[in-house]
Amino acid sequence: MQNTKRTNYSALTFVLCLFSIAASFQACKNDFDVNGPWKETMVVYGLLDPSDAVQYVKISKAFLGKGNAYDMAMVADSSNYAPGVIEASIVQYNPSNQLVKTIPLKLDSSITKSSGTFASAPNYLYSTTEPLTQDGSYYALKIKNVNTGLELSSSTPIVGKISLISPFSSQSIDFMTNYNASKGVPAKVKWTTAPGGKMYQLTIRFNYKEVVRNTSDTLEKSLDWVFPVSLSNSTDGSEEMVQELYGEAFFTFLAAKIPIDHNLRRFPGKLEYIITMGAAELYNYTEFNKPSTGIVQEKPLYTNIQGGIGIFSSRSTQKSNLFKLNDKSLSELLNGLHTIDLDFCIVGPGSPCN
Repeated sequence: MQNTKRTNYSALTFVLCLFSIAASFQACKNDFDVNGPWKETMVVYGLLDPSDAVQYVKISKAFLGKGNAYDMAMVADSSNYAPGVIEASIVQYNPSNQLVKTIPLKLDSSITKSSGTFASAPNYLYSTTEPLTQDGSYYALKIKNVNTGLELSSSTPIVGKISLISPFSSQSIDFMTNYNASKGVPAKVKWTTAPGGKMYQLTIRFNYKEVVRNTSDTLEKSLDWVFPVSLSNSTDGSEEMVQELYGEAFFTFLAAKIPIDHNLRRFPGKLEYIITMGAAELYNYTEFNKPSTGIVQEKPLYTNIQGGIGIFSSRSTQKSNLFKLNDKSLSELLNGLHTIDLDFCIVGPGSPCN
């Protein structure tokens, strides 16, 4: 999972399906128009994250008309509401369901959208820099089109905090004791789940430096070793979760991701354990939007937006302290079968870096 926010424009699928049906009918009888009376359909995507400094909600509109849907998508007015048309806010309620505060969302065009199917400019989002709390509060989304009176709503709990059990804070990371499946017992990363969280993904970030030989040119780099998503049995929190791994996989991962370049010296840094959590509605949305693998390809449209379509949910990312590799793991990194050609070294007695 990346920290960068992404806006999902899957509403285009809905639009293109309707357009294709309309086109097929018109091919049979030119005077038959399946485009019924216009009805406003608002499309909303919001993923609150207390670990982010800014919260964004994407509010747009579905469109349908005569002509090429891809051509219409490239016209900004097809999917964007004009400035001043939308009033939006998120409302915080405490665990006792009492109103805490209302946070207005402001029109924001500061994020540049890459070119694609939809018009890239202007890219209208609605944002706030108000911090979100992880005390069991939930947030309700309120949206209104001031011109038509259409109102939308949704709500989401804010995913709380986990507790990392293993590795513990003063531990050095050992990838050698549980090196491969022949040893029988995998190493285990353990944590307790967060209130409001349903899906969890572990990332182990390896930090290192690259130095061009015979120069002082240095580049700080990192690699993210990402594990499959795990699901908790409930969203109450305090459930113990385990991710198993064998140490050899760490070294084969580095060998696959770092190119051999003997003009460089590489210096290992520390490891960071990152847990990304998602609320139940986010899990439901991702499940419904997985590609179909069976004969029946049509899937129902999943939404938790009352009065419109889309998703409003939350996630959170929690990072550990930094961990050192232990001596045996460092030795394997420098001289092991998988990584010896990557030219890692450490500064110290007997080191080739001296």
